This record gives sequence, C-alpha cells and structure tokens, in this order.
Amino acid sequence: MSAQPAAADPAAAHPAAAADPIAADARPWRDPKRYAWLLGLLIPTLPFLAWGLVHATGLGIFWFYGPMLVFLIFPPLDLLLGMDARNPPDSVIKWLEQDRYYRWCTYLYLPIQYAGLVFACWLWAHGHLSGVDNIGLALTVAMVSGIAINTAHELGHKRASLERWLSRVALAQSGYGHFFIEHNRGHHVRVATPEDPASARLGESFYAFLPRTVLGSLRSAWELERVRLRRLQRSAWSPRNDILGAWAMTVATVHQLQVARDFGINRIALANQLVGRQAIRYVFDELKRDPDFDFYCLVDSPANVAQLAAAAREAEVGRPLQVLLEGGYPGGRTGVRDRDAALAVAVAVNSAAPYLALRGIEGFEGLFHGADAEETAGEVTRFLDFLIDIAIDCQQRGLFAPGQVILSAGGSAFYDVVVERFRSAGIARDCLVLTRSGCYLTHDSVLYRDAHAELHRRTPQAEGLGPGLMPALEV
Repeated sequence: MSAQPAAADPAAAHPAAAADPIAADARPWRDPKRYAWLLGLLIPTLPFLAWGLVHATGLGIFWFYGPMLVFLIFPPLDLLLGMDARNPPDSVIKWLEQDRYYRWCTYLYLPIQYAGLVFACWLWAHGHLSGVDNIGLALTVAMVSGIAINTAHELGHKRASLERWLSRVALAQSGYGHFFIEHNRGHHVRVATPEDPASARLGESFYAFLPRTVLGSLRSAWELERVRLRRLQRSAWSPRNDILGAWAMTVATVHQLQVARDFGINRIALANQLVGRQAIRYVFDELKRDPDFDFYCLVDSPANVAQLAAAAREAEVGRPLQVLLEGGYPGGRTGVRDRDAALAVAVAVNSAAPYLALRGIEGFEGLFHGADAEETAGEVTRFLDFLIDIAIDCQQRGLFAPGQVILSAGGSAFYDVVVERFRSAGIARDCLVLTRSGCYLTHDSVLYRDAHAELHRRTPQAEGLGPGLMPALEV
C-alpha cells in the first residue's frame, strides 16, 4: 500500500486547457480520488496520533500505534479494497504535472515528518515515558521515516532542483541518503538483473531479500561513487563523494550524530545550533568519553549560549565546548543580523569560559541572488566582509579562545570569493579558512554550470580545479 502519490498523479484538467485541442478532450475527466490522496499525510502525523490516543484512552499500548497501523491494519485493508486499476486517460497526462495540488500532497509530508520528530524528541526528554513506552514511540517514529523513503523516491525522480533536494531531506531522518544515488544511477540501469540489489530474485523470501537489498544498496552506491570519482582522479573519500555528503546532511540533523561517531569520525563541525536536552547530553558524554573528539557547533543567540553553558557546567567535561558564531543577514534563516548582536553573543560565550570557547565565525553565502551575476557577487562579498568585521571585533576585544581561529562559509558558487576575502581578512592570529559545499548532491545542473562559468571568469586560476559540478543523471 503506497502512502504517497507520485507528484504527477491523476489530476483535474488544467483551467487553461480550453485553449489547447488536447485540453478540450481532457476537460471532462475528473479524478475520483483527488482528495483521497490527502490520506497519505496521515502517516507523518503518527507521533501526534499516538500521543492523542494514549491520553484519550489511558492505554500505553497506543505508543505502538505506528507499527500497529502499518502491519496490522493496512494489510487487511489492502486485501479488502483490492487493486484499483483505474488510470487517467493519456489525453490528460500533459496537464497532470501542471496541477500543483498533487505536488503539495507530497511536499507537505516533510514538514509534518520533522514536526513529528521534534515532538517525539520533546516527549522522550520531558514526557516521563516508561522504557516500553519509549520503544513504542521510537517504532512509531520509525514508521514515519521509513515511509518517507517513498516520498523521497517520488521527489528524487523530478527535474527541479528543489524537489531533488527535498528528496535528500526526506531521507536524512532514516540515514538512508545513499538511496538517492543507488536508485537513480544503479537500480534504473540494472533493474531485474542479478546485479541489482533492489530486485528480488525468483522465489526469494522477504526475509532473505531484506538484508540483501539494504546492505547491497549501500555497497552499490559506494561503488558507483568510487568509479565516478576515479574517473575524476579523486579518492573515494573525497568531499565530492555524494554518499559522504548525504551522510553529512544526516549528521546535521543532530539526532544521528551518533552514526558519524560510530563510524570513527573524530572531527565534526555541526552546521547548526546544538539544541535539545538529549542531543546536548549526548555531545557532552562523547566529549567526556573521548579526548580525541574535536567538535564544533554554531551559536547565534545569548539564550542558546546560556543553555549550552549550563549544560557544560553540569556535565563537567573538563574542556570547553567549541562554538562558531553564526553571521546572518536580514530575511535570512539564521545568524546574527548586525555587529552589535554579534558582539552580544561573543561576549556571552567569552563570559561562559571555561565551559564554552569561541573558536571562530561562520556564515552561509549560498542563498544570495541578485539581479545578475555581478550584483550577486557583490552581495556575497558584502556578507563575507560582515563576517570578517565580526571576527576583527572579536579579536580586538580578546573574545576568541586561545588557539587557531576558524573562518567558515558554505556555498558551491562563490568559494573562490570566500577564500580570497577570508585569506586577506587581517586576522592577526593563526587562521583556518574552512569552505563548505552548498547543494552539490542534488542540484540544477544548468544553474551550477553557469555559476562555475562565472567563477572561472572571476578567478582564472580555478580552471585547474576541473570543470566544477557535473550532472550524473538526467531524468
């Protein structure tokens, strides 16, 4: 039973169809299941429904509502309703993709998915659940993230860069980012052949197929990336490895930071604030347990600084939590908006010593869009200069902790400008310039082709770095 419609599922004829002879034939057709597709959004609400049922009935068994629905209720419903072979006529296919309603039925899965995860984390931290209740809620959340792979499948087949990026977002919670690579570049090439880990063999049981496809898909994705990078004369452990990029995104969701640690990664810069009692407790436990764990996270408010300082004081790690002050811009998602706000945060970090240490300044330049390339480059340069001004203010006031200062910015179109501006920042201390990619796993190849052409025009030396981001698959 599919929980999500394809983004181009049956749709009502587009209103503008009357001007087209094809559309004239399409107009009488109506989708009888149009609003039934909204039932797909029932799945990401499972954590909320489980909580509601527990409180309405007083029965803790409903923390297991997710697996109960998926494994006990859906199968008999599937048998009872049977197969629906009704499909839209070919004459309306042209207009299906123009009805945004079906796209939004898919898009809306993601914010509800992550709202449910945040709600579940709050319940684990504050809900006073028993051990069994915790397991039930975890399994319910797992149903949401597992079925989100279906949503990611639909989005990953679209041409628009936004939808392909959303596919990665849907996969992040389950740590299954390699699916985006293996499915599109592996499965669709080798489908129904012995080499395809996603195709069941004749007579193979589900229990034999499951471990083979899960492990085989990961191995296949890694091999695909290894071969691709070898053609580019790069190591499989290059930052350009899209699997590592997918996992890095998963790590950025905080709750799966443990996965990276389990793989032995010791130096991690979390491109996000560290929030939530469970996540904060885990990081401090790791810092206490492993003296080689070199961890950095972002701060952009005195409130978050106070929360981290209190947690560090209680944890008694014996060394400070290292933070980077995040600079932002008006209308942006995160980060301080002006130098006064930046200094307030930096002073708060400095006052929290020896529990916190300000190690540098960070920002993300990948979302600037001017009227043309020159205007965009100017906006990026002004933003980088703003980050440098914050760094100089902190240096002059002695707010950085002893040791190396980090200047970091993310984005895949202006890293030449980042390196140039940060190298000439005038920081008296030993300074590490850390560039981070933007959208490199899923991207609009035309947009980045033009961006890298502009990069080579700005910085001819960049020609030696190769042609830039290359499309691996076009759908």
